[in-house]
Amino acid sequence: MKKNALSVAVAASVAAAAAYADTDSMFLSGENTGQVILFPYYNAENGNNSAFHVVNTTAETKAVKIRIMEYVNSDEVLDFNLYLSPYDHFSWVMVKDKNGDGAAIKTFDNSCTVPALGSPNPPFNGYTDDDGGKVQPMVNFAYAADDNDSITRSLAGHIEVIEMGDLDNSTFEAAVKHGATGTPAKCATVQDAWLKSPVAWTTTDVTAPTGGLYGLSYALDVNDAAAFGIDPTTIDDFSSASLHNAPGDELPSLNDADANKNAWVQTVGGAYADQAYGTRTVDAVSAMMMTTSIQNDVMTNAAVGGQSDWVITFPTKRFYVDPDEAGTAAPIAPFAEEYLGVSTSTVPASLACEDVSITMFDREEQTVTIDRPGFSPQPPEAKAAEICLEMNVIQMGLESSLNAELPVSAFAFAFDDGWAKLNFLGIKSGSSYTRGIIDPSSGENHAGLPTIGFLATKYENNSIADGAFNYGHVAVHKYERAVS
Repeated sequence: MKKNALSVAVAASVAAAAAYADTDSMFLSGENTGQVILFPYYNAENGNNSAFHVVNTTAETKAVKIRIMEYVNSDEVLDFNLYLSPYDHFSWVMVKDKNGDGAAIKTFDNSCTVPALGSPNPPFNGYTDDDGGKVQPMVNFAYAADDNDSITRSLAGHIEVIEMGDLDNSTFEAAVKHGATGTPAKCATVQDAWLKSPVAWTTTDVTAPTGGLYGLSYALDVNDAAAFGIDPTTIDDFSSASLHNAPGDELPSLNDADANKNAWVQTVGGAYADQAYGTRTVDAVSAMMMTTSIQNDVMTNAAVGGQSDWVITFPTKRFYVDPDEAGTAAPIAPFAEEYLGVSTSTVPASLACEDVSITMFDREEQTVTIDRPGFSPQPPEAKAAEICLEMNVIQMGLESSLNAELPVSAFAFAFDDGWAKLNFLGIKSGSSYTRGIIDPSSGENHAGLPTIGFLATKYENNSIADGAFNYGHVAVHKYERAVS
């Protein structure tokens, strides 16, 4: 078995450098541009906003899927098609819907979307706000059968952006092109094309994606005037075929790369290599993000009002634990439990929890390890510390640095300052790892769980004459890989 501790930035750079030799394989982009953008976090509760930017750095006109997913089971709460003209920039904010209890997307951007944002969608109808912003509320249709069907589930979650391809139809390209006033020529052209019967789009109108997208986001704590800049995880060479699908369609997903798509991942020797994962291409996506532990700083010093949250997101988890996505009632490795959102007389609802332990270190090598309940929510008869959601906020101090309530697992860090290591349990038997993503060609086992996320720290400066100021800081997690 080979174990290597590495940051996601180093891993991505090495993988990207190697992958240039074989553009048929997907890889984590060291240049932070590509075909797939995974935003690990948004939050629209407690007056929080989350701002997002997606940018087309190329001279091509692109069709893009924007998918917003709630935090419990990554159920869709909204998706739409975005058509980006060359060098276009699309921005939006996740806010609380002023007409309801859930989240909403709000934008002042002119880029073409299908459907148009601010449109009717009963009973969660869009509208134009008093300031001219186009607002589209989230929906709960995808989890309406769950025991917890509240629209408040949409207040927090994560977002994926998938390039569907380059437009190769001069009429549609001209329609989405911005003119001298910054307004596209005629968004209605691409919108109406989906409404015709038969649909006016043809299979040749959108060719294979070519990448060149980048994203960035900000978590904004409006009440404390703190901002956190968050870089997403970016995947390039995800697909070599057009993925253009209708707005409102659950396709494309992270399981829709080319059949038998390879990925550049770390191998037993510690180097990166091109490996195959079969027809379930989501396994290739997961393999690139596998980790047995997360390591990062913690600062909760009361003298400066220190607060630290860890965000831990499993962007592919639903394909392993949700029977509808996995295609089986039993969970698929590397995850341990299935997701059952609906309880019955004989089977209770399940959140698909994973056992974890956490070791806390101060700055002088003092250590405390916790492997008992402390995270929440917990199922009945919990026996170990657990992480149960698809997007988790681990609160290390007395308050959440992100001003979050959903979803937050309160956890008391044992020291004022230091660092911590969170280990995913239940994947190791003796000295070998028994659950992971298996490369069927080599038999190599990539242990752990596919994970992205970051540390968000906030502290106060009380030395300013005009009053206290809050500072927000973000650092990507450091990961440990184990391949056997």
